[in-house]
Amino acid sequence: MGSATASGLYYSDHYLDLTCPVGLTTKGNFEISNMGGRDLETTLTMGYFIPGSADYRSNTTRPADKGVKLAYCNEFNYNSIYVADDVSYACVYPAEAMQNLKGMKLSSVDVYIASASKESYIDIYTGGTLDAPGKRVRSESFEAVSGQWNTIELEDAYTITGDAVWIALRVAGGYKQKIEDQFQIGVDEGPGITYYGDRILYSGYWWSMYDVDASMNFNFCIRGNLTGKNRPASLTWLDIDGTYETASGETTLAPYTIDATNLAKGLYQGNLHIDSNDPGHASQQIPVWLNVGDVPEGISAAPMTAAELFQAGDELIVRSDRQVLSIAVIDFHGIVRRTSSTDAVSLRGLHGPLVVSVVFADGLRESTSLYLK
Repeated sequence: MGSATASGLYYSDHYLDLTCPVGLTTKGNFEISNMGGRDLETTLTMGYFIPGSADYRSNTTRPADKGVKLAYCNEFNYNSIYVADDVSYACVYPAEAMQNLKGMKLSSVDVYIASASKESYIDIYTGGTLDAPGKRVRSESFEAVSGQWNTIELEDAYTITGDAVWIALRVAGGYKQKIEDQFQIGVDEGPGITYYGDRILYSGYWWSMYDVDASMNFNFCIRGNLTGKNRPASLTWLDIDGTYETASGETTLAPYTIDATNLAKGLYQGNLHIDSNDPGHASQQIPVWLNVGDVPEGISAAPMTAAELFQAGDELIVRSDRQVLSIAVIDFHGIVRRTSSTDAVSLRGLHGPLVVSVVFADGLRESTSLYLK
């Protein structure tokens, strides 16, 4: 399995599915091939990933107390949207991810404001499910400035406990000034991390933008800034960073080391960032996941309240007392990979972490995460 570009860069995998016994280290190679007519320079950087897809790059040699940025969006604002005068836009960071960051403090939030509303707030929620957050633990009002990133310092920094965290921009009261083509929050150019980087609270329900319009494939420009001590073993399990030169027609083996000496049994996720002088695809990324210990074949799913999930061959079966109206399966990149209008959906060709969203005939919606090996 591979991926090629017109300008020459070819890498060996669309994803890295790695395994390592508890307490040990293993080694491997990532293949980089140059199918073009000039020399290729490629830089690999491991970015440690939050389950369900929040990404942050991490230099494995950095001090343990250096800040960590939680963000689904790219570094720049690409566009902006408007939903309603009174609405919340949020990014969701599940409990599995927060286990790695216990004890760190959410000290400030960056948000790109397109057009300032009369009232603007940063709300922090914890707990809950993928469908809705639990308790609101912080609410900070701020004077929004249009057309730029706004940084909001939390008066009382929130300490990560291991529960899920929702970071939301809440606006109310309409715009400060009326101008043509007004929008509220910036969005990146995608791909969107469906159900994690694109949540909105409107009419009493936490929607994904996918629920509103499947063509809205982006993430909100919201970034959470963490400070304090983290657990570096959870952020440095793959040593692959480096720059490699590959002559035309040649292949380079980029060595990597998996270090599970301080990791508990479980699933760890990341992104491999591939930057090169290939003008057609200068910056790319592929998902990486590490299974520490024995992981059974098949699906491992978080429980749902209204249904149970079962695997039958290549199909995922939703068993419920309610009538199933539709099923959507979203992959590691937040891309909708499968849909069905019955109680079964095909999983053929899918691997790794997925989100399953089920809509029932009575209007109930429920989503959950699963891992497919």
